[in-house]
Amino acid sequence: DQPFNGDRVFINKLGPKPIPIRQMNVRNLTNAIQDLMNNYTMYKNNAQKAGEMIKDENGLGHCIQLIEKALVG
Repeated sequence: DQPFNGDRVFINKLGPKPIPIRQMNVRNLTNAIQDLMNNYTMYKNNAQKAGEMIKDENGLGHCIQLIEKALVG
């Protein structure tokens, strides 16, 4: 699940592109850290917006509604 989650972070501009373990080396890690530092404000703002969207979803309430609907038929 880590590659999937890493891709979601990158696609949604929440952080740098993930580095597959087989491609991990000093250069790739340095580039990822530089990307994080250069784009910190964007990543931070996007993460805050994503957090607000998730908070507003009422995921637990929606889940309960789906379960109740499935049980009632």
